Amino acid sequence: MPAADAARAFDRFHRGSHRGGAETGSAAETGSGLGLSIVAAIAAAHGGRTSLASVPGAGTTVQVWIPGKTQSPYAKRFQSAPAPIPTTA
Repeated sequence: MPAADAARAFDRFHRGSHRGGAETGSAAETGSGLGLSIVAAIAAAHGGRTSLASVPGAGTTVQVWIPGKTQSPYAKRFQSAPAPIPTTA
């Protein structure tokens, strides 16, 4: 991915200048340019972030980081011993 496209990869409606050899009329060529902007918005909504590293001609890596909770409200339920299963005789 060229550097100019990488800089705008998370911009809403941005479609890269080089479409990776996409065939005319294919989904890759006719995309709306929303995919990575949606990913970034979801990550941000959860307190996370996204990053992109690209080497033209070699590939592109997108990382999504979303922080985990330190203590789930359900953790105690799953840490305690399970209730005994009632048996019928």
